[in-house]
Amino acid sequence: EVKVQSDQHETKTAGNVDDIVAAAVHDGAKKKVIFFILNREANGPVEVSLHLHGFSAATGCTALTICGPNLLATNSAEKPNTIVPKEHNEFSVKADKVVAKLPPMSWNMLSVSY
Repeated sequence: EVKVQSDQHETKTAGNVDDIVAAAVHDGAKKKVIFFILNREANGPVEVSLHLHGFSAATGCTALTICGPNLLATNSAEKPNTIVPKEHNEFSVKADKVVAKLPPMSWNMLSVSY
């Protein structure tokens, strides 16, 4: 079960929304928990703590992020790499949690091994 505690901000169309939205998938065969995290904060990076209750000690993490200053950017035949996932290394791994700094307005995937 994923539990998220997040600051909120007011939007014109949806009222108050959480800055962080997250989901997770457990792959027991590969001994991984994969987190998908949306950071809606526009004014700077956000630090998140991923607590791994009920799993063996975390042994590593890999991360990808999709972000950029233009939220309306798209890929096209002429520019197929305008929006691409990039390796993300701003995280630390401890036995029971991973702490990551997520870029503003970003989609993130963190794959935690245990």
